[in-house]
Amino acid sequence: MFNGYIILSIALLISQISMSLGQKQKCKDGQVYYVKDSDSGMKHQICIPSQCLEERVKGPCRARHIRWLYNTSSKQCEKFIYGGCKGNQNRFRTKKECEETCILEGQY
Repeated sequence: MFNGYIILSIALLISQISMSLGQKQKCKDGQVYYVKDSDSGMKHQICIPSQCLEERVKGPCRARHIRWLYNTSSKQCEKFIYGGCKGNQNRFRTKKECEETCILEGQY
């Protein structure tokens, strides 16, 4: 009898994992990307906030502030020169701030 409960519990767990891998869950803000883990071959979800998806905007002013932005192509935070005005939200003072905001794994 006890073995039957264990088998049933394992079957339910496998079913839930299979269903969650097949369903796209929505992020709170931004887009959903599925990334294949090279070690295990399993997919996991990363959510990227919408501000991190904005294009690089230097702005029309002539200041030369070093800032960081999330590059959606390289999936990395990169340094750029910000002019000081009329930029967008994909602009961070430090690389750490950019990474903490834009490189989020498994947060829905």
